[in-house]
Amino acid sequence: MRIGIVTGGTLEERWFLQDSKNISHWIVADHGMDAAKRLSLVPECIVGDFDSVSTQSLLYYQSFSGIHWEKHNPVKDETDTELAIRLAIEWILEARGKESLGPKDVGLGSRDDRTSLGKPGEKKDEIVLYGATGTRLDHVLGNIHCLEKAFNQGIRAEIRDPYNRIYLVNGVARISRKEQYGEYVSFVPFAGEVRHLTLSGFFYPLQDVSVSPGNSLLISNRIVEEEAVITCEGTLICFETRDKM
Repeated sequence: MRIGIVTGGTLEERWFLQDSKNISHWIVADHGMDAAKRLSLVPECIVGDFDSVSTQSLLYYQSFSGIHWEKHNPVKDETDTELAIRLAIEWILEARGKESLGPKDVGLGSRDDRTSLGKPGEKKDEIVLYGATGTRLDHVLGNIHCLEKAFNQGIRAEIRDPYNRIYLVNGVARISRKEQYGEYVSFVPFAGEVRHLTLSGFFYPLQDVSVSPGNSLLISNRIVEEEAVITCEGTLICFETRDKM
């Protein structure tokens, strides 16, 4: 199952139409309705408090009878994007026959569940966030941290825009040079120290090092072999990036 979420950040529409062809299910979060309307995208569910969407877009989608609506109080703890991610996780877990999320949070999966995320091109459960980057860097950072909810359940979740693919890695991860998103690959420790980090197949390889937040050692690396392998204990944010489309 590949679930796309359209949220309220910047969305380059021509690129989106090409990149999103393999998405099988759609959720739109609040202000994402404005972009979705321009793209004639009709989702299965719309979630949010609807305090930032235009009245025109809201009325447009209310005219469709087949959309499920999840309306929340504007005075809430979660962003609309987080609510959409939680819903997408529930859909995938239900499809797998697992227990749905509890009311508070996603619990930690096993180590194997969390590290066996596969490669981007493989047909596995996946959540892709569109419109999750842009001018509001507080929301961008919040959206990156929300990826952990899916990651802890062994579900690949990533943020995409025309220049970046962002996801989490822990344990062993592989990036095919042919399938990488751009020229550069960068890593940032997600929460605390990352130990026993080994990078192979990169221009700047590493062997069994520890990296803590607050340095730029892992920024702007490049893949130089057919496949790059990342091994670590602790979670990294992975950025596959490019300067030009």
